[in-house]
Order: sequence, then C-alpha cells, then structure tokens
Amino acid sequence: MKIIKFSFSVLIFLIFFNSCTEQKGENAYIIIPGNYQGMYYYTRTHGGVEDDEGRSMVTLSDGNVMIVGTTNSIGSGQNDAWLFSADSTGKQLSTRPIGSSLNDRAYSISKAYDGGFLIAGTSNSLSSPSNDDMWIIKTYPTGAEEWQTTTSSTKVDSGFSAIQTTDSLIALLGGTSKNITGDFDVWFSKLNKLGEKQYDSVYGGSGNDIGTQIIQTSDKNLLFIATTTSYGQGQEEIWLVKTTLNGTRLWSKTFGRNLKDVPFKVLETIDGYLIVGYSNSYTVSLGGFGGEDVFLIKTDKTGTRLWDRLFGGSGDDRGYSIISTSDGGFAITGSTKSFGSGNEDVWLIKLDANGIKLWSRTFGGSASDIGYDLVQMQDGGFTITGSTTSLGAGKKDLWLIRTDRNGNITNNDQQP
Repeated sequence: MKIIKFSFSVLIFLIFFNSCTEQKGENAYIIIPGNYQGMYYYTRTHGGVEDDEGRSMVTLSDGNVMIVGTTNSIGSGQNDAWLFSADSTGKQLSTRPIGSSLNDRAYSISKAYDGGFLIAGTSNSLSSPSNDDMWIIKTYPTGAEEWQTTTSSTKVDSGFSAIQTTDSLIALLGGTSKNITGDFDVWFSKLNKLGEKQYDSVYGGSGNDIGTQIIQTSDKNLLFIATTTSYGQGQEEIWLVKTTLNGTRLWSKTFGRNLKDVPFKVLETIDGYLIVGYSNSYTVSLGGFGGEDVFLIKTDKTGTRLWDRLFGGSGDDRGYSIISTSDGGFAITGSTKSFGSGNEDVWLIKLDANGIKLWSRTFGGSASDIGYDLVQMQDGGFTITGSTTSLGAGKKDLWLIRTDRNGNITNNDQQP
C-alpha cells in the first residue's frame, strides 16, 4: 500500500499470569470466574493462520461488543475489513469479512442513528488497484452490509474515522495525497445517509498532515485530531482543529516539541478535551521516562493547553485510546515495552479526573501484544481489543481481554 511510505505511526497503527499456561489454537482462551454479578473475566483470541486484529469497538445494549479490524485469514482478498461480535464471555457471535481482491482495512466503528454501524477504513480493491481510497461501510443493526462507498482522488487516500452528526449526515475523516496544499493533507468529507458525497474540505500545509479521529462536540460543532509536519516546531506534531458542521474552520491549535508527537484519540470532557497518543519530544523536554512515552494533554474548550501527563518507562510506550469512566476518571489502553512479560504488552492505565494514574495493568506474552481500543462495561469492568502474537492460531490474532473494574482477571480479586 502506497501510504506505508509515510512516516506517520498512525498508519501502523499467556505466559503473563504466573498461575496460567499458554494455550494455542483458534479461539484459545483462559476464562476465570469473577466475584460479583455472575460476570466472567477472560482473555480470548480469535483468528486463523494469518494476521488478524481488532482496532475499534462499541458496546451493545445486551452487554455484547461489536468490533472492527482487519483479517488476512478469511475473506476474499489479501486483507479484508473484519466485523466481529462477541458475547459477555468473549465467544464469537458473528463474523463478517468485507472487502475484495486486494488490501482493504478497517480502523474505526461507530453507531449510526438507526442502530446500525459506520465503519471507516482504506480500500485498495474498490476503484483503482494502484491507489488506496478512503472507504466507508454502513451496516444494518444486525451487522449485515447496507452499503459501502469510497471517496477518492487520483492519489493515495485513507479513512480513519466516521460519525453520524446531528444534521443526519456522515462525517468521514482521513488523509489524501492529491497535493492540494502539501504532500499529504487532512481530508474531511460529508456524505448523506445513502453514502453519496455532499461536499468535502482539505486542511494542511506544505508538509504531511493526516486526520485520525473526528467527534461531534456538545456545541454541535466538529473537532478532529491530526498529525502534522506543516505546523509547529517538531518532526510530527499534534493538530487539534475545531470546525462547523460543514467543515468551516473555527480554530486550530498545535501541541508538541522538537521531535515526534503522534495523537490517536480525542475525548470531550465537561470542561474541555483530552488528547492521547505517544511522544518522544515530550520525553526530552519534560523529563520523561525514555524512548516513546504515552502522553495525555488536557485543553479547555478553546483548545488552550491546561496540563500534560506522561506515562512510561525506559522502553517505548504508546497510548491508542482513551475513554471516560463511570467514576468520573478516565482509562487508556495502548502498548508498553517498558513493563510486562514480553517484547510489547497491552497496557491498561486508570486515571482520576485530573489525569493522575491510579493503577495500571499489563497483559501479554513473550511476543508482541497491543491494545487498540477499550470500553467500560455495565459492571465497571473493561473490555480491550487489539492483537496478540503471543497466543492464538496464527501469526497475529484478534485479542479480547475482559477485566473487572480494577483491571484484574484473576479469581483472587475482591469486589471493591
């Protein structure tokens, strides 16, 4: 895929319990009874003999989860988007590859107003085989495909985030190399409920700029997070942009130092916004821990920075997702090479309302294990999706981890 040539890390996006033994094979799992409400805490893998991963997840009203990712084990192409649902014990309920003969990848899932789902990704199959296109899929509530379409130029285009907005249109965010202002620009597109493009906008400068997530804010405007080399003072910086519903820019802010600062998610809070990602320039300038560190930036409603937090150790540590929690705090998932059992482990960090770490947990084996997204369940526990090469049936498998509200899965945990 052509887009791989760029440096943006966003494009790449158990021997771990002393009392447990590693299990191999498709649907390998360890499941342990919990201590309250009849819940079970588990780690379970899904996949085949090739590479499979979970990238984004939403909860359903019945306590199940719907996950989107990429599979190379099933489907019709080299890689296909993968829509996967699991029940409260992590067992597969449905599995659906979506794609064609070449490379098709999914990066995010969100709920549509009719109960269906919007999936954003990148397709190399659906138009010109020589280029990637920004791709969106709309499903029915059952997960069956309703329609899919690409928003493309004659160059390389990628989609990373899609939401339905209060004007009943669909906002799609990604990047394009059609060289309107720079090498790679943020691309914002608005579609109607049938997937037909209404209008689009491009944001960027003379360098590389790519959007990773878009949200609608409480004032009915839009906010997106991007990585930029056009603005700021670093190799890659964080770019926060507020727009109207039709994409007219209201303001923008950059955050970073002199090296690499890569954002992945933005979250609205009562009094502002939180940005999570990873940085090695903050490590240098703020006396960080070494290598890449997970960063958390808090801003007010105008995008003015209020405070920063760094989490990490001597190795490379990354934050991929952040959520608000029922106790008024926050939780982050990502990966760590500083702590845990292997080369790279899933990292779960629990924070209070001020971004102070309360506790953290690692999950993984001797190889590479990554947490890309998380949700909080009705009992206060967490479900994480990502990938593992330490367990499972293939080179890389989709991994589901279900914890209690303290981030534990062992039967020795006490109810808080």
